[in-house]
Amino acid sequence: MEDSDIKIFGSDACACDAGEMDLAECVNRFRSDGSFQKAKQLGASLAETVSRDPCGFELPQEAQQLCADENTAAQMKVLLVFCVQITLHRELPHQILSAEAVNEFYDCLMRLSPALYESLADGAAFTFYYLAVKGSQDIAASAGSQFAMLCGQEDSADYARVGKMLFSIYTARTAAAVKQAGFLRA
Repeated sequence: MEDSDIKIFGSDACACDAGEMDLAECVNRFRSDGSFQKAKQLGASLAETVSRDPCGFELPQEAQQLCADENTAAQMKVLLVFCVQITLHRELPHQILSAEAVNEFYDCLMRLSPALYESLADGAAFTFYYLAVKGSQDIAASAGSQFAMLCGQEDSADYARVGKMLFSIYTARTAAAVKQAGFLRA
């Protein structure tokens, strides 16, 4: 599968469109207005959150109970990382900034939680999630179904429901972190 098969980037809302400004000018603007630094700080902060809490963000009791199972807790982390990545690409005002934030996120994750980073690099879970959400009418439900499958509970409506809930929580909290960072939009 090629990256062009999946639309995860939002529109380039800033004035750094190819017709208006070349890439070097865009990069210089992001350096001078502090956007690059904000993107790096955002990526680092999200990596710290992911590596610190065994199941990611604070979760409802129903989801916390699933953390007792080691495989399920690991799959919750994978889903969290997937949500962070797609939400950064969707919510940041330019692809250059989302790439900067995602790169810093993974650099910090590799340092803070090498086992998680290795499991992401060795696993196929992201492929399952990307395929599930591509073209889906209900992305959260599709991600929830994949979460249940990856947990070995593909027939469990409870796991699918929790996966859907986690997807919604993770993407909303990541989007809130982006908003709180205060990126400038054109």
